[in-house]
Amino acid sequence: MRPFRLMLPALALVLSALAGEEAAAQPVSRRDLADAYLLVDRIVAERGMPATARVRWNEDFDRTTLAFFGGDFAKVLRDMHDLAARMLGDSAAASPTRRLLALRLRPQPRVVTPQAPAVRIGVTVMYADSGEAARTLRLRVVDAAGTTVATAALRVAAAARAGEVFAVELPRRALPGSNARLTVIAELDGAATALRAPLFALEAPADSIRAALDAEITALTAPVDAQVLASLRARTTLIADVPDESNSAQFLADPVALAALLQEEIAAVAAGRDPYRRTGDTWRVLQMPDARVPFRLYIPPQARAQQALPVVIALHGAGADENMFLEGYGHGRLRTLADSLGFIAISPATVDFARHPATLDSMLAVVARTQAFDRTRVYMLGHSLGAGITQRFAAQRGDVLRATALIAGAGAVAADQRVVPTLFIAAERDLIIPAARVRAAYDALRARGNPVEFAMAEGWGHTHVVGVELGRALQFLLAR
Repeated sequence: MRPFRLMLPALALVLSALAGEEAAAQPVSRRDLADAYLLVDRIVAERGMPATARVRWNEDFDRTTLAFFGGDFAKVLRDMHDLAARMLGDSAAASPTRRLLALRLRPQPRVVTPQAPAVRIGVTVMYADSGEAARTLRLRVVDAAGTTVATAALRVAAAARAGEVFAVELPRRALPGSNARLTVIAELDGAATALRAPLFALEAPADSIRAALDAEITALTAPVDAQVLASLRARTTLIADVPDESNSAQFLADPVALAALLQEEIAAVAAGRDPYRRTGDTWRVLQMPDARVPFRLYIPPQARAQQALPVVIALHGAGADENMFLEGYGHGRLRTLADSLGFIAISPATVDFARHPATLDSMLAVVARTQAFDRTRVYMLGHSLGAGITQRFAAQRGDVLRATALIAGAGAVAADQRVVPTLFIAAERDLIIPAARVRAAYDALRARGNPVEFAMAEGWGHTHVVGVELGRALQFLLAR
């Protein structure tokens, strides 16, 4: 999206406060959990972990992960907020940071059109906090250039119950006209972080734009590659006025940028061109006979000048999805390393990818139609569940894979198992897949004469180890 700058003074607006609206308590959503995880992940990526707290914080996060697998999502949410507050140095029982994180910030809806008289900004109390005083939030709406275009105050009543909603309305005239990405920021005095939620200005409702794009795709008369058509149709589903909070591809999508890209992609197809022949980050799907495999494809800038870059396929762990490596695991460190080390990154939904034996070949064939790459340098790495699946590919697909890397995970070792060169990285304080289990798989393969190596990440736990050790894993792969 092009930067949009609106020269509007940051004036306090006269607003009608819609406080204390009663709402049925809603269950914790995937988006709530994603927001909490991404906050913790960003803190670790930006600040690191002091040696004095590393073991404790990693083990606390791993216990939270166990609660996640046990289905106790309310506990997971509170525990991640508690950990974030401690990492930010604001750990008192009723600290401002804790009290702020207990609130869910949402523009309602997230898309505003020129015809709308106002924009409603609401916060939902996700769980009751231990503070008894009212909370007064400072709301700011900023444009893509970081300029504040509107401000407001929002009061959350004392002793608010879980499920209660508090809201204000911003006059529509205070915001940019259309085709702009905005961010709503909620701050609380003394809090060490802020809440953020996207707000998009579009010429028409997102659902109407999606329907129009679908009609354009249906009307295409030129022959269309089946895989391109599947991706076009899947990408339109990400444009929504109210995103599905269980669909991370949808709630992470920018409908302003995506609508513009889809217009370009449809025009390219109509002209007989590949719409995905470009660098950067693209969410796509691979159409298999009985299912679609969503994946993120990242092509670094140097691919324009260098035609035969290596490929790294990254498989996430259980409970995550195709967005994990590009958004989390060290605040999207895979993208940064792709730029600096020079490789194409493919991050599919792990379980869908592993379900079909032909998926590896099909995915590489689809990517090859978009971007040439070095077929002699295809690598795979995985975390947790993704590591176990990567080990299976290392044994079965040596005809395609040159080397693999496993982080905080391993699979069973058959008596006669042979693998391509593989690095095992164990997390010393891992409460999910203990380091001893990873070491045992390495030892078994090494005893059979396999070209394997082992590294121990001291003081690290099951998930945060990925962002820390991803560089080591990639250096191992690309050296082969």
